[in-house]
Amino acid sequence: MEKMHDETYEQKRRRLFGKVNFLPAYLQQLNKLLNIEVTTDMLLSIVETDCFLEQIDFNSDTLFYKETIPFEDKENLQRIVWSKLLDWNTNYMMELTNVKECGLLPIPNLSVFNWNFKYEDEKSGIIVFIRQDKKEELVLDFYEEDFQYFLDIEIYRPIECKNKNKANRSPLDFAKQINDLKMIDILTHKE
Repeated sequence: MEKMHDETYEQKRRRLFGKVNFLPAYLQQLNKLLNIEVTTDMLLSIVETDCFLEQIDFNSDTLFYKETIPFEDKENLQRIVWSKLLDWNTNYMMELTNVKECGLLPIPNLSVFNWNFKYEDEKSGIIVFIRQDKKEELVLDFYEEDFQYFLDIEIYRPIECKNKNKANRSPLDFAKQINDLKMIDILTHKE
């Protein structure tokens, strides 16, 4: 990353507060969720984290894909993520709760993530991966509802990255080309 500005008073306050109150638990969560050992020196500074996050512009308008699955269905989770992401093997930033106090974690790719993570491994129930080139964001949002555990998989892309249909085919032809059975069903469903 390019040289960052000096740390502001507010950033210093967050860093010191996070170091005392959140950092040990944050590192513990990261170590449960990843297949690599995470240490404090691997985290971005608060200044670098703020700079990166300020450049992110994902919102409901940029939602590319969303599906809810049972939390225990990790094989399906991996299959969906593998098939829907632009690139599994690119550099990502990993974000958990307290990222503003502890810092983002750069990871080399999504294969370092423990896809068989447990419900208790992340206390807030949200894990976010943002491509370092900012072309995509993956959100894993897990929760309990009526004594059942669910996992929402959300993929966001900037508007310019959302359209894979470069040949200007009809939506149905394109869905058939990429073998998106759910989209084919939606497009052919007659009411």
